[in-house]
Amino acid sequence: MSKGSLYVVGTGIQAPGQITLETVEAIKRADKVFYLVPDPFAKKFVLSLNENAEDLHPLYVAGQQRIITYDNMVERIMGEVRNGKRVVAAFYGHPGVFAYPSHKSIHIARNEGYTAHMLSGVSAEDCIVSDLGLDPSVGCHSYEATSFMVRPIPVFTSCMLILWQVGVIGDLKYTPKASAPSGGMQKLQERLLQYYTEDHDAILYEASFSPAWKPRVDIVRIADLGDAPVNGISTLVIPPSTTLPVDRNIATAIGIEPNQNGQSSHSVFLKIYRGVATNRAA
Repeated sequence: MSKGSLYVVGTGIQAPGQITLETVEAIKRADKVFYLVPDPFAKKFVLSLNENAEDLHPLYVAGQQRIITYDNMVERIMGEVRNGKRVVAAFYGHPGVFAYPSHKSIHIARNEGYTAHMLSGVSAEDCIVSDLGLDPSVGCHSYEATSFMVRPIPVFTSCMLILWQVGVIGDLKYTPKASAPSGGMQKLQERLLQYYTEDHDAILYEASFSPAWKPRVDIVRIADLGDAPVNGISTLVIPPSTTLPVDRNIATAIGIEPNQNGQSSHSVFLKIYRGVATNRAA
């Protein structure tokens, strides 16, 4: 029997348009494909490439801890690898972003001596860059919302802050229609008001799964976040509220001439960003 192998791939947010050629070939050549995708377009495309494909979504059980479901996915995937098959596990977005089963499957496969690789895909963060005009090179920090709430994570208001899965804060179990437990957004609002003013604008973002649909880009004041409608795919993007001054001595030493007001040209990005976000929301 031939030795099994594993490729973990991403289908992007909008399938099939965001699926790479490398991923297409991997799916075609697989003996067995597992997939976890959010819409019928992606499912149909995966099945068109390889009819020996199995949906992992039925492994979700209402009220069950998600970690148990994820471990069951890993065992299902690894079972076929151990049977000597060339296995592909396809997850929507980037397969390494918010995808515990993909990382654990690769870790186990490699530890057991199997060939295992991850192929890149278009993530929701990539879509944020495109839809909101966000350039992370000017400063950005990103956290899963529940982790952000339960840990003393510092907030740098001079950087963009991205909080993922704000619609399921504190919810560790699977529910068919995921929503934050009572008070989750209110507690998040209280935390953010330690760093931002009430009238500072944030953006509730949801990437579009189809070119025919627009992404959700809702401008919401921090003061109104507690009552904002959210769900399991809602992401909160908070633009910077402050700008750090340029250290003139260091700037000069490395050959950069600061603007007369002491700010680098990067500070101009903040004004451009707010204009882009507002236009997208209109």
